[in-house]
Amino acid sequence: MVDVDIKVKLWYNKTELEKKNKEVDKLSEARVNLIRQALSSGWSVSAIAKELSISRQRVYKILKNV
Repeated sequence: MVDVDIKVKLWYNKTELEKKNKEVDKLSEARVNLIRQALSSGWSVSAIAKELSISRQRVYKILKNV
C-alpha cells in the first residue's frame, strides 16, 4: 500500500516538474523576444541588464543561446 502512495507522489512530482519546465521555457522565449525588441527600439545592453537585474554578459549569453 505504501509503495502505491509513493508511486503516485513520484508521478505527480514528475508531471508538475514537466509543466513548470514548459512554463519556464515560454517565459525564457518571451524574455529573448523582449530583449530583441528593446535592442531594436534603441535600448542599450546595459539598460536592459539593469532592468532585468542581470549582467551585460548574461544578456549577450541569452541572445547567443537562441
